[in-house]
Amino acid sequence: MKTETYSLPAYWASYLINGDSSGLEQYEEDTGEELELDVIALCCDFAEATDKELLEYYNIDVSDCDGDDGTADTIQEFLEDKGAYVSRVNGKFVYRQF
Repeated sequence: MKTETYSLPAYWASYLINGDSSGLEQYEEDTGEELELDVIALCCDFAEATDKELLEYYNIDVSDCDGDDGTADTIQEFLEDKGAYVSRVNGKFVYRQF
């Protein structure tokens, strides 16, 4: 499996995670470039899944984990190792699909 790491500029990350578009607006003003949010591309590149779904999708070994917190930490570490972890929102992981 080939793993690629993407760096998301801070102004995009802030908008996607927090809904704060001020960084995007400032970028447009500074560069004179109008940005367009491609929702379809985001839906194809990123996903949201529960612990149980990720364990099933990626066959993550959690046999040494201690409870739900240990399982969540192991899943987060797995996604971080793949360069795919974005955030946890409402008990689900947001990640770049790979």
